[in-house]
Amino acid sequence: MEKNTVKGYWLLAFAVIALLSGQIAFAADQPVSLSVTAFDPLNGKGKLWSASTQDKAIVASVDSDINQLPPAPSGRMHCPMDDGSYYLVDVGYANDSHSECKIQRTGCSLVSFTDKNRSARWAATASGLYKTIESLKPAGSPTFKRPFTH
Repeated sequence: MEKNTVKGYWLLAFAVIALLSGQIAFAADQPVSLSVTAFDPLNGKGKLWSASTQDKAIVASVDSDINQLPPAPSGRMHCPMDDGSYYLVDVGYANDSHSECKIQRTGCSLVSFTDKNRSARWAATASGLYKTIESLKPAGSPTFKRPFTH
């Protein structure tokens, strides 16, 4: 057997071991882009701003924060502080798939997904998620009528 062939087999063996041990992540699952649109419909402003980024740290942070949110509470909820403001968030992945959700900015702070197989989440205590999303707001964009409360 040639020396290069042996090296190739060793490299393949190490790659298989790394994959099986979880040391190498599949790039297809990695979040690569983020688009956010902010809305304030009840205050007569409608769409306030839109922003996109491919900053790996920001995209990964938002994706992780959304995926780690607790399930939404079950049963009836009363959300008197809801002014209708929300963010539409679209996370794009390396395999060209997307995860889209609506994050209520006030009131019950529910997160609902366009993928009906995903259950609603609760972002009431996710102040870091809201701050990261707000940090994307372009300079000079209109602001929400009601201040952020999380």
